[in-house]
Amino acid sequence: MATKRYTFRLYPNKQQEQKLFIARRLHAYLYNACVAHRRYEYRANKKPITYFDQQNCLPAFKKEGVEFAYLHSQTMQATVKRVDLAYNSSFQKLRGLPKFKSIRNYSGWTYAAKSGWKVSSNGKHGTITLNDIGITIRMRGQAKSWGIPTTLTIVYKPRRNQWFASLTVDVPTVSAKFGSGLDLSYESIVAFDLGTETALTLYDGKEFTELENPRFTRKAEAKIKSNRYHVCDACGFEIPRDRGSVMVMYNVATNQQPGLGTSLADCGCSSSTSSNGKRKHTGSMRQLGHKKRQKPSGKVDGSLETPSVYTAG
Repeated sequence: MATKRYTFRLYPNKQQEQKLFIARRLHAYLYNACVAHRRYEYRANKKPITYFDQQNCLPAFKKEGVEFAYLHSQTMQATVKRVDLAYNSSFQKLRGLPKFKSIRNYSGWTYAAKSGWKVSSNGKHGTITLNDIGITIRMRGQAKSWGIPTTLTIVYKPRRNQWFASLTVDVPTVSAKFGSGLDLSYESIVAFDLGTETALTLYDGKEFTELENPRFTRKAEAKIKSNRYHVCDACGFEIPRDRGSVMVMYNVATNQQPGLGTSLADCGCSSSTSSNGKRKHTGSMRQLGHKKRQKPSGKVDGSLETPSVYTAG
């Protein structure tokens, strides 16, 4: 399972938006109350307050403040956790001490579990229901992949005067299988390569099929192609690069490629940077860059030009 976050735009009506503003204001009050509690206890009693100390005070806090009674308990715990995370970041010297937040700029609140809210969507648009506030809001947006929603954060952006729902979704992951290890049934395997000499080169294990290039860049062909051949110095095998590419892909898909996973140097074969007067060997940009970075080691009478420390001494 992979956890991904998706954000949807919310479109509440006037009555729903009024209830969202009330809930947002109450969570801002709770955030500032937690900051004030920590400041007072440290200045008066030199006592550090932890998250669990403030979490255990929430039932009594809801009894004293009647307006907080209808808020979901887990959303209040998440707001207290915000204060704790802010103080932990301050203790690690990542930021300064938390300050009181104005209601105007307070972002929103979080449902840290699956209870207290519900999403009716398959990943594209839908509705979201907040049980503690008692409203169902239209939302618009589209997720690349969908799964099981786990957490919800209601976000308000004052400058835009817009509401958003930020969801974390557990998306099932499919393990990729390569080549003949696929579970799919097939009648045959065909490898193809998009080239410059030919538009498309196909190989089915027996014969090659080539589709001609439209030749839109006929004037620049000499610079693009430049002898695109693969030459093996060990066995003398020669083949155009496009055909060699599809042959390698076909052999890899059918588990017939010799030396799969090993470099050319380990196999004792020459790479594309080997010298050849007639045709250039084909290789990757990494191999070419490695060849350019190599410093030539000069030799005089079979020994290195730079003498060793002991010889010089």
